[in-house]
Order: sequence, then structure tokens, then C-alpha cells
Amino acid sequence: MPFPFKTCCFFLLLYLTRSLNIQAQPAEKEKDSLITAASYAGALQLYHTYLTPETGLFRGPRYLEYVHILREGHPYFDDGRMREGTVLYDGILYEHLTLLYDLVKGWAVINDAFNNYKIALIGEQVDRFTIEQHVFIRLRDSLNPSQPRNGFYEQLYKGKVSLLKKEKKVVEDDLSNPPLGVQHYITHTVSYYLKKGNTYYPVNNKASLSFAMKDKSKELRKFIRKSGLSVRKDKENTLLKAAAWYDGFNQ
Repeated sequence: MPFPFKTCCFFLLLYLTRSLNIQAQPAEKEKDSLITAASYAGALQLYHTYLTPETGLFRGPRYLEYVHILREGHPYFDDGRMREGTVLYDGILYEHLTLLYDLVKGWAVINDAFNNYKIALIGEQVDRFTIEQHVFIRLRDSLNPSQPRNGFYEQLYKGKVSLLKKEKKVVEDDLSNPPLGVQHYITHTVSYYLKKGNTYYPVNNKASLSFAMKDKSKELRKFIRKSGLSVRKDKENTLLKAAAWYDGFNQ
């Protein structure tokens, strides 16, 4: 049976389960929403079972390992090991995968269906993915002048405001020792962004954080001082706690 027909069957199932929810009476809406969620989960499970091995997932280019020897560092997220996670890929949620995130190329990487080699997922079709407790969302090209460049950002906090983290690694060449030839090493940069409404604010030091929360800057300084926090010494933890504090302050 052709793949497009199977996909149509899946979306027909989703349409029917959502139609049931729309037709529910107000008194039964909460109960019906639970039924609809269960129906959606059942349809999704049926879809995945029916398509094993899933051609919709295993269709990116083969991922080639780095052939050059790095003098120091590695190109991956965290410690570079394959870890359990999920992917929302071309509108379909895939769970119980093992993933690797290449920070040099900006690629989410999985094993092929038979664990013989690795596949790089097609970036434009990945809406979000997780690696253990870490959540990565994709920002796409936008006319919003404050939005950072497109790519994957780790979502550290999500509420009325959102805190995003952008990690980037670059392979650099070292020509300082001719007898050894060209050596390669990794440089690593990290940037943070606070999203308020439709505006993104870079928050990489105390001054930029105060600017992003300028309507509560005085209270922010008191909170940081009282909590013993420091953007300079403990940036990510301070930004996380400041985002949660600001969210609660504006409820």
C-alpha cells in the first residue's frame, strides 16, 4: 500500500477524533476532551505500528561522522552520546528514539531503522525535538526584526515569557605548528534570549537582563541580590530564576 494513502488514513483518523470533540455538549466537554486525547494517542500508535519501519522518519541523508581528528572538543550537544528523546517531524510525533544533536551543522541525528548507520533529519521538517529532559524548538525565518536567526534553540523556560538558549560549535583550523600539519579544534559559544510577547531580547549580561525586564528593573535587582544570584558567575541558573520570578510577578 503506498505511503501517501497510509498517511491520509492517519489524518482521517485524527480528523474524526477532533470532530467528535467539536460536537460535544458543553457539560460533557471535559470528559470528551479526555476521550479525544485517548483517541488521538490510539490513532498515532496505529499509524506508527502500521508503518514499521517508518519511511516517514528514515528518509533524511546519511550522516557522515567527522573524519578529521579534533585536537580538542567534540561537535555535539552535552557529552556527545546518543540519548533517548522524541521528534515532531513533518507534523508527526515520534517517541522512544535515540538522538544526537550536532551543534556544528545544527542537525538532529538518529539511527537508521536497523542501527547500521546514522541519519540526519531534514532540518526544515523538524518542529521540535527532545533529548532526555532538554527541549529544542525551531525558530524559522520571520519578518520580526527582534527574532534571532533560524535554527534550533533549547527552551529553558516557558510561561508568559520564554527563555531560549542557543549553542553553536565551530570547527577551527590550527596552523601554528607546521610539522604537525593542520590541526582542528572546537570553539563553543552560548547565547540566551528572553521572549516577551513577540519581542526577543538578548540576555547575556546583567545590563541586558535589566533592559529586558525594564518595567521591573528595580525589583529585579533586589531579587537577584536577595537570592544571592549572579549573571556573571552563574548565568544560566540566574536567568532561569529571573524568568520564573518575572513570570510570577506579572500574574
